[in-house]
Amino acid sequence: MKQYQPPPKIKTPTTVGAHYFSFLDALAGASTATALLLRNTLRIPISPDLANPSLIASLPSWTWLMLTLGVGAFVAVVAGRWFCRRGAAGVLRPLLWPGLSALAYVPGALSVAPLLAVFSGNFQDLFLIGCLTASLWRAAEHFGPQLSPTANRVALVAFILYLAVGYRMQEKVGLSGDEPHYLLISYSILQDRDLAVENNYEAGDSRHFFQGTIRPHLVWGLPYSVHGVGLPLVLLPGFALLGLWGVLLTEALMGALLAREVFRAAEHLTDRTSALAAAAGFCATSPALFQCVSAYPEVPAALVTAWSFRRIVSPTPPSARGALIWGLSLGLLPLFHVKFIPLAGVLALGAWIRWSERRWMLVAGSALGLSCLLLFFVVIMDPNIVLLEFRRQQVFWNLIPAGLAGLLFDRAFGLLPASPFYLIAIVGV
Repeated sequence: MKQYQPPPKIKTPTTVGAHYFSFLDALAGASTATALLLRNTLRIPISPDLANPSLIASLPSWTWLMLTLGVGAFVAVVAGRWFCRRGAAGVLRPLLWPGLSALAYVPGALSVAPLLAVFSGNFQDLFLIGCLTASLWRAAEHFGPQLSPTANRVALVAFILYLAVGYRMQEKVGLSGDEPHYLLISYSILQDRDLAVENNYEAGDSRHFFQGTIRPHLVWGLPYSVHGVGLPLVLLPGFALLGLWGVLLTEALMGALLAREVFRAAEHLTDRTSALAAAAGFCATSPALFQCVSAYPEVPAALVTAWSFRRIVSPTPPSARGALIWGLSLGLLPLFHVKFIPLAGVLALGAWIRWSERRWMLVAGSALGLSCLLLFFVVIMDPNIVLLEFRRQQVFWNLIPAGLAGLLFDRAFGLLPASPFYLIAIVGV
């Protein structure tokens, strides 16, 4: 008979080791809580006289400070023990460092170490984000194989990210640029049941959702806006139900679906790891990070583009109904802006070459979309709008080289200074 052997025991940290890990986790939680608490206080100015800095920060009360530190330490200890039992005891170690920002608030500290002043500005947020990223990276190393990225998970994370960024922008910046003009079209549809916004400009109806003043953006000689009506129609349900919050939810949802389609398209071409890198790089960099929480037509147009490209590179052909819907979306793409007509043509050509067995359904859907578009302008609006819009779109052929150089190298809006991530896309093309 074989001698009974008990099953092997799972190695767990010793009592001393567990207490040591819990102590470090508590420090990490208190450190992060300190950084989060101090980032909302007034900053210490970089005084010309570093030997006698003036401390003007409005520090919180001791009661609130100790409560915040206690909650942060408790949450970190609970999370640390959970990680420790799963063999990932060092996940929270990078969070020990954000608390260094508190040193900049110590009277006289700047005279000893002037470089501490950087922790009292925007660098504090960057430093906190960097430490949090390092902690998440450690967690991904341990749990990555168990949490294989999927398109739906990428979309969920992108939705949460865009909601957070959009909430921050809505609180600190508000509407800007052409956003109020697009929402004024939605407001006119809700209140007046028409698309003529001249009377809305005259009545100052933008005050219902925008605190500033805007000048009319009208087609010359007509009461209609120069901006496309596609985006106001997309934002209309959310705007009618929840106002600006409904607009933000709609924008975040479109951004999440856009990230999902980018992930799925990259997954067809490579693998899930590369697809995750592509989706993360796209979602978390400019311009998508800010466009996806702004009322501009580029977001729904990008969603149609990503969806179409994913269908083109997919190894399986679309169904007949899918090809019809696909063609319909391409036909309606110029409803967002007439500048998307060449884009719709390129996507339709790619689909025509790729899926020969679905060509006629694609043509039927595109024809239906274009017919609806023409019917919309002829019956509901004035067909002169399209002609006037085309006349406004002037092409200066001699300035194209300078324009292309500006698109790449302009210090404020150039691709390379503002979005260096897309260098990878250029290499890929």
